[in-house]
Amino acid sequence: MAANGMKRYTGRIGSVHRNDGGAFAWISRASILTEEGAPVTDLGKEDVFLHSDDCAVPLTVGTVVSFSVIEDRKRSNCWRANGAMELVEPEALPAGDPLLSHMHSLMRTNQGECAIAPPITGHPWRSRMKDVPHETVAQVTENDPLPQQPRDESSILSVDDPKVLAALEQYLREEFPQLAGLDLGYGIAGVDEEAFTAKAKAVVEDLRGMGMGLQAQRTEEEIRRFTGVRNVLGYLWTKQLVRPNTFIPIRYLPDLFMACPVWYHAMKNPRDAERAIGAMDSSDPGSVSNATQFFCNLFPENDRWAHTFQMFNRRYRPIQAYSGDMIPIHLLRLIQEALPQFDHLVIATPYLAEAGRDWRTIRWIRSVDPYVLGFQGSCKHFFVLGRFSDSGVFPLFPELLGDTIEFLRTNKELLRNFNSGNGMPPWCVPSTQRLWYHNVQLGNDLLEHANQLLAAFDAGHLFDWIRGEWELPPAALQTDVKTP
Repeated sequence: MAANGMKRYTGRIGSVHRNDGGAFAWISRASILTEEGAPVTDLGKEDVFLHSDDCAVPLTVGTVVSFSVIEDRKRSNCWRANGAMELVEPEALPAGDPLLSHMHSLMRTNQGECAIAPPITGHPWRSRMKDVPHETVAQVTENDPLPQQPRDESSILSVDDPKVLAALEQYLREEFPQLAGLDLGYGIAGVDEEAFTAKAKAVVEDLRGMGMGLQAQRTEEEIRRFTGVRNVLGYLWTKQLVRPNTFIPIRYLPDLFMACPVWYHAMKNPRDAERAIGAMDSSDPGSVSNATQFFCNLFPENDRWAHTFQMFNRRYRPIQAYSGDMIPIHLLRLIQEALPQFDHLVIATPYLAEAGRDWRTIRWIRSVDPYVLGFQGSCKHFFVLGRFSDSGVFPLFPELLGDTIEFLRTNKELLRNFNSGNGMPPWCVPSTQRLWYHNVQLGNDLLEHANQLLAAFDAGHLFDWIRGEWELPPAALQTDVKTP
């Protein structure tokens, strides 16, 4: 039955999917308001399911709809949209217009008539987001970014909920199953660090006493890695930063990267930051930074990911060089506090025009709403510590990723500026474990890479292609690269 009789709501379609039964979509829970524009308290925390049969217009990402709800029988305590109609926002009227006090938003009905509905406020940062071609945003969904990641991310998981702590400890068990036999425990809260260190040291010494030096070295390294990840989880838990989308598998890093590909790094050593700032102004970065090597090798022997990452991050940008949206005070404090816990801490931005002097002059209106991401050693997940809007991973995500695609379509010819005058340009090449590129015509190869990336996006397999899990059909390999 419908919630609260036939009460109606407004919300924005966050993702669209297609199968043999037609199309279906998810209405973002964070965007849902009552028809009067008030916050909603009676629909739980999950996104609302919408099937094309229950909507009067085609399902497209970003469309704002008015709808009632019925109980979703396939998901417990969740809702399904019913009788959905598109909300059309009118153009702004001049100040003083006599209609201004009476006009709100126009709502199309099934019969094509218009009804008056209150304006929808939605995501507060959306008003600052640049326009991205609607068809490109729709294509983002067809590429299925961040599959199986929870769309409800508005709530912080309570530090007082024992299930949260148990889930974090289970995460450690799954990440480090080989340590189960060492009897070191997987606890996060109330750990006796001295006792843990002494026990771990005894295990390593026993192995060395048995003449198993190599095994002792590997065990010591694994314990060190385990301790780092455990400390990260403990920090996130005590600071109440755990959300449903706090941990994202490294496998899906290309998905999030393509939305915010220009990174700024928080550095533990001020001298490293000074050197990085100096290298940003040089005609050539001179060498590949340790951080660049780390990120390129997250996908071993995968040059596609390495090329994509370095196109936007050839130069190691320190956070001191950051210039963009004002960093919220609580995130500044978070970065300072979290930095010792992580091997790498970055502000991932959509500031595409800052890609570096290797592209030469780039004119591009910047998008908004960066992320703060943390990385720990060879952990199989990365950590979303925050976002400037404090809205989670998915709001504005399709628009940001679509903007990156439009940027590449418009500016890809500038990649020729990566061509080196002489020698072998510094470049991380995972497939050969080199830190230089074999050809001074690096820019030509990057242009071909960009053409193939765009072809993979058009085919709906962008992220599979970057991960090396999908190949372009031969016909799609006919790129428009021209020799100089």
